[in-house]
Amino acid sequence: MPKKKVLIIFLIGLSAPFYVFWEIFFSVDSIYSSIGEPQSGIKITEQKIVGKDLIVLPEEGLALFDVVKLNIETRNNQKNLQNIGVKVYHNYLIAFYHISEKTLNAEELKTLVFQNNKTDLAIGTLFVNADSVSVILPNNSFKSVFNAELFDKMEYQWKDVLKKETGFASSLKEKQVFRYGQPHPDGTFIENQGQKYLVWQEQLFPIAEEVDIREISLAPIVEIDKIVAEPFDNCFTDVGNDKINCKFKKELDLDKSNYIFEIDNFNQELIEEIKIKLSTKITKKAIENNFRITASEIKAKLIKQYGNYVPFF
Repeated sequence: MPKKKVLIIFLIGLSAPFYVFWEIFFSVDSIYSSIGEPQSGIKITEQKIVGKDLIVLPEEGLALFDVVKLNIETRNNQKNLQNIGVKVYHNYLIAFYHISEKTLNAEELKTLVFQNNKTDLAIGTLFVNADSVSVILPNNSFKSVFNAELFDKMEYQWKDVLKKETGFASSLKEKQVFRYGQPHPDGTFIENQGQKYLVWQEQLFPIAEEVDIREISLAPIVEIDKIVAEPFDNCFTDVGNDKINCKFKKELDLDKSNYIFEIDNFNQELIEEIKIKLSTKITKKAIENNFRITASEIKAKLIKQYGNYVPFF
């Protein structure tokens, strides 16, 4: 066989693993839609939080992103849209909650987390429930988390999950399971710069410094760096057709929460479809981060992208 053909065959053979390597470590690119089946449980949703109409995309995986593209198609070819302002945040939904002026003492805290609760666990507490982890909710109810990655994304700790006797939840009302991109439930504690807060009815109640939370509740204490929602970028677009297109830039950071979009001067009932594309520019920090991805996560990504072509996956 001529040397030229041997070289071509060699380069073609080399290109496949190089392409896989590039896709995993460098060319991070994810596209999501509000229509159709979600990717790995991830889907764009429209939510109303403390009166604000928000578009929410939960973040998955450990890859870093610094470019966010938003595309919104409107119904009935709306062409008269002007001065559309879009703000984008990277945070948990509880960052939109109002911080109450009321600081809770021990007695007030106990009254709240055992209000309409006939169990011996405070509202917000995690417990083992068959093959899932469940959380006590107000009004003698609970809901479950079936996904380990979602559990981690909410910054829960496995040590906070309590074991209860079989049938513990049988007398409680079961609500719809937790999905990606939902806010932390009532009864959760948030810690920010040493100050602890109780999540309760779309508010964050500061806890008095002298209160020992663990004497009252074993609900998780979630540490969050940014407790107040602040946009990392914004976009002002004059829409000449039926679409809104925005491109946002952000700093690379290790925070893993949600991408949240707030649109001014716009009726969200006009939305036909939302598409969001997350991508990464090739930088030293991005490369170093992606090399820290564990072997199991690399395998999961390989299965997701190439499982149809590699039978032993």
